[in-house]
Amino acid sequence: MAKLGRKPNPIPSIDWKCYVPLNVATQVDVLLLDPFTGAPRKGARSALITQLLIQWLAHQRKGGDDSGLQEKTAEKITGE
Repeated sequence: MAKLGRKPNPIPSIDWKCYVPLNVATQVDVLLLDPFTGAPRKGARSALITQLLIQWLAHQRKGGDDSGLQEKTAEKITGE
C-alpha cells in the first residue's frame, strides 16, 4: 500500500523572503526549538509569521494607525 502524503493546504501559499536581524532570529529560534532535534520545529516560523500577519490585518481593519507599522531604529531592534 502506498504511503499517503500530507493533505494540501486549502489556501495556496507563497514564498516570501525577508531579512530579520540576527539577534531577533536567534531569540525566536530558541523559543521554537524542538527538544529532540535541536532545530526549530518544521513550519513553526511560518506559523508564527502567518499568525502575526493575521493579527496585523485584523488591527488594520479595526482602524489602526495609518501603516500599522512603527518606525524602529537599529538601536531599538538590536538593543545596542
